[in-house]
Order: sequence, then structure tokens, then C-alpha cells
Amino acid sequence: MGTAAPAGRELLFCKRLDALWLNMSQQCAQVAKKANSILAHIRNSVFWAPHYRKDIEILEQVQRREMKLVKGLENKSYEEQLRELGFFSLEKRRLRGHLIALYNYLKGG
Repeated sequence: MGTAAPAGRELLFCKRLDALWLNMSQQCAQVAKKANSILAHIRNSVFWAPHYRKDIEILEQVQRREMKLVKGLENKSYEEQLRELGFFSLEKRRLRGHLIALYNYLKGG
């Protein structure tokens, strides 16, 4: 009878662990759904680009945090990280977007 109690506890622990993993899967699915929704909104907008320096800096901070997650780039400057990954700063991407929009306007398309 001494072994029955631990087996029951192990079963209860396994049930709780399964519930925890299910909850984690649900959270991941919710986060992915929200992120995809935000990306779709940005992609479908006519032309999304922040104009105020404060807004640009806030978005750059997000990109800087993202860069810190890339292994091997932790000790490099932000500009070096961007270069290594083939990315541009948000400000340069905004300028590029303006130039493309201007080109398309002048081209008539």
C-alpha cells in the first residue's frame, strides 16, 4: 500500500502538467493570432510610417531588443547588427518607402 500513494500523486502531477502545457499552447496560439493580425493590418494599410521622432525611437527600441536575441550579435553595435543581417533602420526603410511611392506616382502606377 505504500507504493499506491506516490503513484496517485504522480498521476495528479501528470494531469496538472498536461493542463499547464495545454494552457501554454493556447497562449502561444493567441499570441501568434494577434501578431499575425497586427502584421496583416500593417501590410494592408496604404502607407504606414511614423513621422514623429519619438514614435520612430520607440519602434527602433523594439528592433534593438529583437537584435539582442540573435546569437553571435550580442556584443556588436546596433548598426553592425543591422549590417550583418542585411536590415536597415526603420528611418531608412521609411525613406525607401517614400522613394518607392514617389517612383510609382511619377511612373503612373
